[in-house]
Amino acid sequence: MGWTKPGSDGRTEILLAPSEQDQIPAEMRFLLKSVDGLLRGLAELELDRPILASRAREVDTKMASDVDPAIMVKLPLPFKQPGMSIHKDMDAVADIIAEGATAPQILQRLSDITARCKACHEMYRLGEAR
Repeated sequence: MGWTKPGSDGRTEILLAPSEQDQIPAEMRFLLKSVDGLLRGLAELELDRPILASRAREVDTKMASDVDPAIMVKLPLPFKQPGMSIHKDMDAVADIIAEGATAPQILQRLSDITARCKACHEMYRLGEAR
């Protein structure tokens, strides 16, 4: 279940110590930076596959496994599962880029990923453990 409580806005609030609250948003910003880099590369028709694949691999499953175990215990399973699958899916995006996927195929995968990001942000927020 993690350390949670109902939030005032209808979302579930995940309770973290102030020193822990920066790690999760930092990881999310890094993921967004990677997605932005992929979208910009595709928009500019920069199908430089090694560069695009490396942008996707920046946020692979290894990065997700580096989260502090003390924080992981506090995160509810329904929050962790999509997060881990997104990192795994970024590995898959890197693979399809390397295999020659078209821009629309890559965009579809990214769209599936960002839909899960949006759903999670609609369900959860971070709060301070007291």
